[in-house]
Amino acid sequence: MDYIYCDGDAVGRRLHALIAKSELKEAAQLSGTVTRVLRRIKLMLQDAGIEVVLAGGDNLFARGNAEHALLERVIALFHSETGLTMSIGVGKTPGDAILAIIVAKSLGGGRLIWR
Repeated sequence: MDYIYCDGDAVGRRLHALIAKSELKEAAQLSGTVTRVLRRIKLMLQDAGIEVVLAGGDNLFARGNAEHALLERVIALFHSETGLTMSIGVGKTPGDAILAIIVAKSLGGGRLIWR
């Protein structure tokens, strides 16, 4: 069994920048887009037999048999829908998944890292 941690890269910073510039309509649109795409990602994983433990904001944590091609499609979908990147960390324990995502983000984000 694998643990999978998905997290959008710099989504909060992008929202903060839009709000700071009083671009509230754009901030709301981005927030809605992130919510919709996370819902789609959740369904993609569930359809592949992966249990989604939690999903909210731009984060998703799941467990099951991770497939590289599926997770690359998740990253591509997030980017195509939001214009932002997503990092994914995969590990044999929840802690390993967190360490993997830290590495993915430290390498610039938009990456899939297995630990």
